[in-house]
Amino acid sequence: MTTIVGIKTNTGIIDAVVLGSDTQLSYLDEDGNAIAKRPILKMVYGDFWALAPCGAYTDELKSFYNKLRKPEDKRYRNFDKDKLETMIAKAVGSKRFIQIDELNANYLKEGGDLEESHEFLMAVNRPRIELFHVDPFGNLISPKKNKSYMVLGTGEEDASKYIEEQFEEDIYDTNDIDLRVAMDLCRKAVKSASQKGDIMSGLPLDLIVVRKEGIRAYGKRIRNAIEQADEKEFNTIIMEEIGEKVRESI
Repeated sequence: MTTIVGIKTNTGIIDAVVLGSDTQLSYLDEDGNAIAKRPILKMVYGDFWALAPCGAYTDELKSFYNKLRKPEDKRYRNFDKDKLETMIAKAVGSKRFIQIDELNANYLKEGGDLEESHEFLMAVNRPRIELFHVDPFGNLISPKKNKSYMVLGTGEEDASKYIEEQFEEDIYDTNDIDLRVAMDLCRKAVKSASQKGDIMSGLPLDLIVVRKEGIRAYGKRIRNAIEQADEKEFNTIIMEEIGEKVRESI
């Protein structure tokens, strides 16, 4: 019930992974029909890792995310920031994220739908810059050979189609994806899925850039910029209307 895109650079002076996600959380009725929605930043990140989820937005996922965001919370016994980093590093080293396998096992045990089980795109900068698909069983899967991007979620078909069209029409070269191209493709692919085909995905964009130097999240900045621009333009419209009325009265 989302669109997530991950693109890894394969050229340029900056080695990076760009993760993009829509920001619409949809609520469904018993028949699977969308009955309500609200905005939410879905991605989470730490010192050397970032995760973008797709699948059902369950209590299990919320609890897992809270643990990732606040590892020092006293509610989580025998857990802290160091143990969180060890958990992530172990998953990357073994190519198996056991905790996500357990997350889905608990979800299915409670009657969850396998097709809506939790999957992730994961980016890390330690020990090197990498992009993975974390499947429902916790397996870390790298992009296919000669392919620098991965897409998941209900908007996967539309987002993938957009990216492939850019390559087929020679707008971008699959062997020349620098950071600028990766960020542009990521943004436009999520936007394409959200606006053209997938009613479960909606803008604005959430964006994370994973580089060797660190991880930068831009979701709040993008959302605030849109809200400020909207407020500014609306005030301009108000002043135009007021000014027009004043001129009419003179």
